Amino acid sequence: VLTVSSEGLVEAKNPAARHIFRAQAGELLGKPIESLLSKIDKETGSLVGKFRTRKIEELEREDREVVARRTDGSEFPASLAVTHFHTREGQKFVWIIRDISHARALQEERERLIHKLEEQVQANRDLVERYSALVGCSTVGVTAVDVEGRFTECNEAYAHIVGYSVDELMHSSFRKLDHPEDDGKSSQRIAEMREGKRDSYNMIKRYIRKDGRTIWVNVTGVALRDKQGRLLEVVGIILDITTQVETASSGGDAVVAAREREERGEKRGEGEKEGKRRGNEAGDILEYNRQAEELFGWSREEALSQRGEIFLPIEK
Repeated sequence: VLTVSSEGLVEAKNPAARHIFRAQAGELLGKPIESLLSKIDKETGSLVGKFRTRKIEELEREDREVVARRTDGSEFPASLAVTHFHTREGQKFVWIIRDISHARALQEERERLIHKLEEQVQANRDLVERYSALVGCSTVGVTAVDVEGRFTECNEAYAHIVGYSVDELMHSSFRKLDHPEDDGKSSQRIAEMREGKRDSYNMIKRYIRKDGRTIWVNVTGVALRDKQGRLLEVVGIILDITTQVETASSGGDAVVAAREREERGEKRGEGEKEGKRRGNEAGDILEYNRQAEELFGWSREEALSQRGEIFLPIEK
């Protein structure tokens, strides 16, 4: 609280004023009130102007937020109220100034948290929309299983992939779908999640559909944990890749067969595969290649030491 003369000089102050303005004893007395207000803040400039022109009604109309200045030159946000009274010496003014730095900081933090919360709410909405779109997708299977491997959620696409209805799958174990040769792979990954050794996995495995047909699937599992890090559920994304695997397998068999034919000499045009021999007019053998060795059974050394008649048909 500052008592200010009609000339705008501080005539009295309470102990809190000295603390707020970080002033030494008696330092505030005699100071122009403008020296305790920011020189660049528009609101304080307007306030001083009303004070100097004696627009008292406007000056006292309401509390306002201004920027005050301490004796060390630092500035701080303040709430200010002005009122006047009359004495024998003339008109006096009481300036009530409250440091609102802490309140302003709390307000800013509150606004920051509200903004962050709004962002999080929007992010959650986006996540829900994406998850809903994924769950409703007709080709991507989505599941959730508990720590024991029992289905707690699955979409229609997953049920279609494995040939069961959603009701048949719910609360049953995914292990009943595993191919015997792949049994235990997913269970091992979930066990590692429960032990905190991993948070996700991806694998290619086989399922036995309800109709007995074997299919290939690409499975991605992600751990959902509580605040203490304990595993609650594993969310799975499942893609049926049977067609791709069968196509790749078929292509691989064709390559193997082609290589086998090439090795047997059945493929032409990519190297010498025919048995060749060449001789002179006298019938001596001058050239005899490896394929000729395989065809006629004579080694090159043996053939070169013979005459060409050895290759003529035998007359019966």
